[in-house]
Amino acid sequence: MKYFKLLKVVQGHPNHVASIKFSTDGTKIVSTSADATCIIWDMQLEKKLIVLKGHSSWVNDAKFSPDDNFIVSCSLDKTIRLWDIKSGTQIRKLEGHTDFIKNIQFSPNGRIIVSSSRDNTIRLWDLQSGQEIKRFEGIDAQFSPDGQKLVTSSKDNAIVLSGTTLHNRCSDYRGVLMEKNTAFNLSFAHAWKNYTNNMRMAENQRNYSGNHSQMYQNNMANSYWNEYGNKR
Repeated sequence: MKYFKLLKVVQGHPNHVASIKFSTDGTKIVSTSADATCIIWDMQLEKKLIVLKGHSSWVNDAKFSPDDNFIVSCSLDKTIRLWDIKSGTQIRKLEGHTDFIKNIQFSPNGRIIVSSSRDNTIRLWDLQSGQEIKRFEGIDAQFSPDGQKLVTSSKDNAIVLSGTTLHNRCSDYRGVLMEKNTAFNLSFAHAWKNYTNNMRMAENQRNYSGNHSQMYQNNMANSYWNEYGNKR
């Protein structure tokens, strides 16, 4: 059996690294961090290419578009941002979620993104217009490979398969029961529950001035990685 071996360590974020994703062609990666930035890395040159700055808080997730020309990111600041990879400039800022956004994904044709948030909504966005085109209740979502279906998990004990055009509810798979009757990604459920509880405590103490702002960010970083990082 072959095992992975360490090839290279690259550093650039001054704070916790939250997520990392390959580009479609495998030549680049994008990392997100509690430092409120995304960094694009060249895997062949093993160096930092561009730092994407614009979010005002922890960036939870970022992904390359199918054609590798764009990156979409989401953050605790409740916004989604679309970036041009070549220039590193922000193209769009999408707003609408009322709580932090956990993750995002491009549709296979790159024209739509789906976002999921702690506000218990999943939203579809048209990237050309920057407009929200559909909203429905749910916790997490993923497009099918052909982009014609969307599978979501929800708080009503269901995993739902839907048509993306009008969000027609096609199938309802029940029987995945978690604590508090929530259908979650199994490896993530326990960590996320404790993380959100710690976030609520941190938010009650939040003060946006001086050192309190950094303390708020550090509280969220530590609570997240103490729970989720140890369970990977």
